[in-house]
Amino acid sequence: MINELILWGALAVLIALMVLAVWAGRRGLHALGVVGPGGKSASHDKQMAELVVELRRLNGNLERLIEEPGKNQIDE
Repeated sequence: MINELILWGALAVLIALMVLAVWAGRRGLHALGVVGPGGKSASHDKQMAELVVELRRLNGNLERLIEEPGKNQIDE
């Protein structure tokens, strides 16, 4: 009888911990703006577009450096 009560108590604690984890996760996602009302702001979209352009420019520079013959080889 006491063993069953301990098992039911442990089950209740596990369920409570799972509920707490889900609540904390949703709260964190709301804080990050991943879910919930509000959506993305225009300034966030503009900043992301600028970052994409910069990354494309850097990627192009890296590809050009890799394709240059002789300059990227180490003389031994």
